[in-house]
Amino acid sequence: MRTKGIKQIIKAVIPSALIRYRGPSASRRVALTFDDGPVPGITDEVVRSLTARGHRATFFVVGQRAESCPALVKEIVDSGCEVGNHTYSHLPLSRVSYNQLASEVERTDRILNRNVAGPSWFRPPGGGLSWRLLLYLWRRRIKASPVLWSICVPHEHRKSQAEILDILRTAAPGPGDIVLLHDDHRTIVHVLPAILDLLDERKLRSVSLSELLEPSFY
Repeated sequence: MRTKGIKQIIKAVIPSALIRYRGPSASRRVALTFDDGPVPGITDEVVRSLTARGHRATFFVVGQRAESCPALVKEIVDSGCEVGNHTYSHLPLSRVSYNQLASEVERTDRILNRNVAGPSWFRPPGGGLSWRLLLYLWRRRIKASPVLWSICVPHEHRKSQAEILDILRTAAPGPGDIVLLHDDHRTIVHVLPAILDLLDERKLRSVSLSELLEPSFY
């Protein structure tokens, strides 16, 4: 309850330019984002499904997992998608010391920098925000900008495909939305084609966060 209250206060007082929840609605673009991978046999299939349909996405990778499959991280980037930092071991950052928080983020940066250009985006596990985290991001001058989401599909592996699609249809994704999904369970492989069908129905295209949030560079 306390963490939720902190998050609400932070969202109210911190400018949206510093913590991004959505992008501009000037074009028919959304950003599908996938947390908690990469997982061989899942993430690669997600990437191929996206690119086959002309979509791109951002994958917030866990450093521990990225370290064990660098070729998969490179495949994500080579496909036109991008990677973001999701900490090294997916610990709730509100419960760790400042030094441990810094280690979680910077260790993942170093792993990703071995294979691809440094990540532009950072997402705390569970979207957990705290004053300690904001202080850390400010001190490192937000080398990777924090991004949360405007639409969330929680715990896909506990839901049927129909339930997942119902969540998305109810949320009614529109231009500028940032959608949270996960690529650590095969459920996403099976439901992704239907999610892309829904975007097509709504005349939306998924792009990377950089394309959505920094359109002047594309």
